[in-house]
Amino acid sequence: MINGNQQLLQEVADEIKGLITEEITHYHWTLIKLYHRVGNLILTLPDPYSAVHDLARLTEKSERTLYLSLQFVKKYPDINALPEGKVITWNKIVTKYLPEPKEEEPCEHEPITICKKCRLQII
Repeated sequence: MINGNQQLLQEVADEIKGLITEEITHYHWTLIKLYHRVGNLILTLPDPYSAVHDLARLTEKSERTLYLSLQFVKKYPDINALPEGKVITWNKIVTKYLPEPKEEEPCEHEPITICKKCRLQII
């Protein structure tokens, strides 16, 4: 009978994990659709980038969130064209897909060497 209980427990555990994964994915996609709709609304304004400050004050939402929503809809006008499809998070969009590549700034100093033993700079 123990094996029957273990099997039943495993089936219930698998179902719980599946439900949680499904609902979290649904939540993330709902949030992404929301920010896309927000960005589309801002885009309808004559000067959308200038309006972000005032919209933040009027909606009591952060300028950053509104700006990112606008940036998101400009980069991905078709929400279904996201690189990872519907299995993606807003955080991943913001950190991986929205930032523009940064240009490397050259160093303006000579490299230094630090002694591994005493941690002093070697000239």
